[in-house]
Amino acid sequence: MVISFLYLKDTGTVKPLTSGFNAEADATQIRNCLNSTFINETILINIIPHRSNAQRQKIRLMYKTMYGKVIINVYIR
Repeated sequence: MVISFLYLKDTGTVKPLTSGFNAEADATQIRNCLNSTFINETILINIIPHRSNAQRQKIRLMYKTMYGKVIINVYIR
């Protein structure tokens, strides 16, 4: 079975958040969530799966710019 990668390229299920996307606000919410005693999974679930890959990369870069830390390293702590 051969699958055309050109066909798969544009068939992602996660679409960019078209209105109200703010990488700074998302980075702040994620930081507050990760710095609390108990991680509030609801906040993460409301942000991460509802952003496109490009938007998640902007959030990652904004987090690094604002807090000087790589977001994945904070989460693994």
